[in-house]
Amino acid sequence: MSPQAIPSTSGTYSPAHSPTTAAVAPDATQAADLRATLTSLLSDHVWLAGNALETAVQKKGDLKDPQVVGAVKALDANSVALSKAIGSVYPDAEKPFLASWRQHIGFFVNYTLGKTTKDDKQVTKAKADLDAYHMPMTAAVLTSGIVANKKIDS
Repeated sequence: MSPQAIPSTSGTYSPAHSPTTAAVAPDATQAADLRATLTSLLSDHVWLAGNALETAVQKKGDLKDPQVVGAVKALDANSVALSKAIGSVYPDAEKPFLASWRQHIGFFVNYTLGKTTKDDKQVTKAKADLDAYHMPMTAAVLTSGIVANKKIDS
């Protein structure tokens, strides 16, 4: 039986006339759109980060090489797009998120370059930075009011 033909006390069920449909549908659609956008951007981020790191390694850590610069710019454009997606829902989180997100990318670069150049001290520092990274990100989220205002929907 289709939803339109489900009997009820008020006649035939119609999603278009449901009192909750009008109130829930826009939010559900916006949340789904944001989720899809973030999924796409994060998938792109993984590829772009790998590409930037591989290019930097191929260029022996020369971060001024034009190919490395181009790969890093593409990765940063993705980071900006991620922050804007978050900022579209939580405006106060946009800037702190971007700053923190850029910071973690630097930690991965440091780790990769340390491994490539066999610099154990740089690798150890980068690992410690990555291990501690969750604290600034958590602080950025909490201070932006996302969690405090319970705006996050699961």
